[in-house]
Amino acid sequence: MTRKNLVLRRSFSAALILAPILAAGCGSARDVIGTWEGAVHLDVTLPDGRPATRAFRRVIIVRRDGGQFKATLASPDEGLGEAQANDVTFKDGALNVVVPSRSETYDGRISPDGTELRGTLKQLQSDMPLVLKRASGS
Repeated sequence: MTRKNLVLRRSFSAALILAPILAAGCGSARDVIGTWEGAVHLDVTLPDGRPATRAFRRVIIVRRDGGQFKATLASPDEGLGEAQANDVTFKDGALNVVVPSRSETYDGRISPDGTELRGTLKQLQSDMPLVLKRASGS
């Protein structure tokens, strides 16, 4: 075996060993725990009849209680306090938060660096894109 083939073989073997180890850390439960902030953008009509786009903030706080995920959802711009989610799952980098008291569901995927959730907020019949960023210190 030539030196070049030996180096290539060792590099390939190292990649095979490291890939599952590195992948296991992506989307782990600890990555999603914290405070996530973003805004949905809605087209509205102003009192004078002009169209406009307004941003309505959403804050999702995810924590672990025993072996289960728990979450709250807040809508600060609408004056709504925190609402408790009754179903929270996080698996393979996908977060699902269901808040029946607000008729809202959030489905998102965590970014590889763990700083962002990209997904959809479903409210009644509307699906709205919602990107959540990890709050500083979270």
